Amino acid sequence: MKLILQITVGVLAVSCLSSCYILRQGYVQSRRLLSSRPVTEVLDDAFVTERVKNKLRYIQRVKDFASSQGLTVADNYSTYIDLGEEQRISYLVSAAPRFEVKLKTWNYAFAGKFPYLGFFSKQDRDEYSDFLSAKMKMDVHKSEAAAFSFLGWIDDPIYSTMLNDEDESIAATLFHELTHSTIWINNDVQFNEKIAEFVSEFLVDRFERSKIDQRRQKKISQSEDKGKFVAWILNLKSGLTEYYTSSAKQTEAKRLGGKESIFATHSKNFPQMSSNAYGQLNSRPWNNARLLAVSFYVPVFSDLQRSFACVDSVKVGDWLKQIKSIHSSHDLAFSLEHACANIETLGLQNNKLPIY
Repeated sequence: MKLILQITVGVLAVSCLSSCYILRQGYVQSRRLLSSRPVTEVLDDAFVTERVKNKLRYIQRVKDFASSQGLTVADNYSTYIDLGEEQRISYLVSAAPRFEVKLKTWNYAFAGKFPYLGFFSKQDRDEYSDFLSAKMKMDVHKSEAAAFSFLGWIDDPIYSTMLNDEDESIAATLFHELTHSTIWINNDVQFNEKIAEFVSEFLVDRFERSKIDQRRQKKISQSEDKGKFVAWILNLKSGLTEYYTSSAKQTEAKRLGGKESIFATHSKNFPQMSSNAYGQLNSRPWNNARLLAVSFYVPVFSDLQRSFACVDSVKVGDWLKQIKSIHSSHDLAFSLEHACANIETLGLQNNKLPIY
């Protein structure tokens, strides 16, 4: 009965989208959920490889740690779905008008507006992407999701494809998605992704203490690259916005030529990177949709770092829950500014982090 209710809620969650989309995606996800098995059962299965079992045990340790840090774990990642030969959990498409630095959004019930649309079939995603490009005359960007969260409406399962990653990447993904389960601000995906990335980085450092020196050097390198990439993105966005405004009365062909020239120039002047994480970003052609979609996952953390000052002595989940609580009646800037003050007022600073 619980599973049937979860599937029903999952379908309702996309009820603001077209009926065709709902039926196709709901059918695939329902089949997946019905094929799920409890992790405890999988661990007892003699036909399951030790590699899979070890990964599942590792995920349990990640969950235990996330719970100890105050994230909302509940029954998430307690079931396992073998996707067989499927390579990805979900296939995404983002879109933007050809002459605007602005992403198209789709409305999901319970979760608000999203700047991308997800499909369980690569063919369905590609067909819709072609429609957006050819018929709607939009820039499109296609990507894949390593995981996604049902935001507490349905218990998130472990998909077999998640086990293909290195342990540290699996931990980062789970911390990211469990942050979404702990705090989600409707109609602000950019903030939700930023805070999930921030918490994920923080908790991976704490969880993988034995690798702290190795991670520190890697983070220094990536931090330098991130700074260069953010500056490059901001410069490109500024140039495109100015051009789209000044060229509004030109012919479409001339505007397209000018736009392509701006992207080509910036791509040629892409900064030299020391890490693959950023260096590989210039390996694919740029357009408005890809520029904005990539920007979501390269956030600037300065406002979070200021708000985060109290978290060295409290559970990160307490900080997240205070932001969520304050945001019920204030904007995000106010919520971030006052989250630590609320923690001190409530005496949560005595809720010390466990030592690992």
